[in-house]
Amino acid sequence: MKKVVLGSLALGLSVLTYGQVDIGAKAGLNYNIWTLKDADPSNGIGFHLGAYGRIPFSDMLAFQPELLFTTRGVKESIDETVSYTNAFMQMVMERTEGDATVKVSYIEVPLLLDIMASEGFHVHVGPVLALRMGYNSSLDYTETQTVAGTTTTSTFSGESSDDTGIAGFDFAAAAGLNYEMESGFNLGLRYLRGFTSIAENSADPLIYNGIQFSLGFTFIKN
Repeated sequence: MKKVVLGSLALGLSVLTYGQVDIGAKAGLNYNIWTLKDADPSNGIGFHLGAYGRIPFSDMLAFQPELLFTTRGVKESIDETVSYTNAFMQMVMERTEGDATVKVSYIEVPLLLDIMASEGFHVHVGPVLALRMGYNSSLDYTETQTVAGTTTTSTFSGESSDDTGIAGFDFAAAAGLNYEMESGFNLGLRYLRGFTSIAENSADPLIYNGIQFSLGFTFIKN
């Protein structure tokens, strides 16, 4: 898989230097969704930025490879309350509130078929290969314990860059719409559906799904 991703990067770079290609830059926001079987999905906001090329096959079809830096992290809120009776027959209430955040960054290589649906409107479909570049997780929470009317509070904050068990590659499919004005400015909305697990050696796959909103500009047109 690593050779495939690196080969796709090389293809993208060669496309951007090819004389007959349109070249542009884009940036935007990601709405990230991580799904795990029998669990509520985790959501988060990220961003992407990079460049794209467009090689026409005809007036209606083109090949559009892209090279993007993208973040696919999520944030999970912690809000739990537990009540029980301790060994002294006292009622104990424990409340935990906080946030758990995971930040994962990738070099993303969409290899898309560009279909001109009507004047200015494009449909994009194709595979997306991604190489993980960075990982960070953090946990911040406050724990409040009330025993027989007496309340104590403790806080915890920590982070880690240990990426053990996090897959280095991801494969997804993308489908979306793009509208480009004659000036070269364009707006895009794209859905990504992951097919490989974010977590390695997991009994249940942890799958990435995302929605990307992009602003772009084609600054070289041929």
